[in-house]
Amino acid sequence: MIAAVRWSQPSTTNLEHDRGVDHRGSPDGLDLEQLDDDELVRAIDLAYGPAIRDGATDSDAPPVEMSMVTSLDGSVAVAGGSRALSSRVDLAVLLRLRHHACVTLVGAGTVRSEDYAVPTDPTVRFAVVTGQGDLDWESALWRSGHATAVAPESVAIPDHVPVIRAGHNDIDITTVVQRVSERFRSGTAPIHLEGGPKLNAALHDHDLIDAINLTISPTLVAGPSQRALDGPTERLRHFRRRHVLIAGDHLLTRWERDRTC
Repeated sequence: MIAAVRWSQPSTTNLEHDRGVDHRGSPDGLDLEQLDDDELVRAIDLAYGPAIRDGATDSDAPPVEMSMVTSLDGSVAVAGGSRALSSRVDLAVLLRLRHHACVTLVGAGTVRSEDYAVPTDPTVRFAVVTGQGDLDWESALWRSGHATAVAPESVAIPDHVPVIRAGHNDIDITTVVQRVSERFRSGTAPIHLEGGPKLNAALHDHDLIDAINLTISPTLVAGPSQRALDGPTERLRHFRRRHVLIAGDHLLTRWERDRTC
């Protein structure tokens, strides 16, 4: 299984010699869809590992990196979930980004709609933001020790569930990032943000998103589905392209915050 392969920084590999790697570590002209599982893990780590380390800082909080898949018209879900937009390679990237991160930050709605399970990678931890506590606290995920609730003081959380408090009656998003960072920070590893759109928008509103790992699916959806960010306030933030990778007809892109604009 891809998720069970532990990452180690490759030196000069056959992949680099045979396929080519650009100066930033991205596979050059390579269709990731053509790789077997082991080659795919190496290619993903060559592309994303150096990028994650380059973006690291010595600040008190780790960088926050949003990861989403969207259709060509910007939809992030079909029939309530992202599976129809995703692909084998997109899933592999998602699992490796979780592995590289100190924690995966995700909203309760996404946990429910995507049916989050106990991760097969023992290093992965989830911090699940909930404003109401409406989760299945007896599920395998919450009994596994891999998930921590992030909730306001007013929300009751069962005793067997670890919890981070952020806000009194409502979620305070800046406190979320601060306290999740304090609980999970490990070296320069980032916080991996998986949505949903309202959580993404809350972090964007406070300029807390440092990078975006965005997969563009070769699909059109239309309908009422949400965009990657769903918030009431327009905030224009600029990002710079780090890489664009090809996986069949999917594009795997990475963008890093440009704070000079």
